[in-house]
Amino acid sequence: MPVTGVASCRCGGSWGAGRVDPETGVVWSAPSLDWREAPLRECLEDVLDLPVTVANDVRAITHGGWAYGAGRGTDNLVVVSVGTGIGGGIVNDGHVLEGGQGLAGERR
Repeated sequence: MPVTGVASCRCGGSWGAGRVDPETGVVWSAPSLDWREAPLRECLEDVLDLPVTVANDVRAITHGGWAYGAGRGTDNLVVVSVGTGIGGGIVNDGHVLEGGQGLAGERR
């Protein structure tokens, strides 16, 4: 079911704290939300009737800072976030690292 007011949108993006698989859009674990194996991308695509990308919150912040913010024009960047947990994002040679199962930069 499409959401009204999004007729001009072509895609959507969502991020959340926790372990997110960017390939499948599944939030494997988000303790602050009490989510486990939540198919966030699938749910949002069904509601919005648009393609959706899902990312870990710090990886999304890292990408934004590298592409548009203080890290713009650099090939290497590290972002550390302290909030509900401790997370990190890494840009190496101009690529935002995801790591195995989307865990690059995460404290285990």
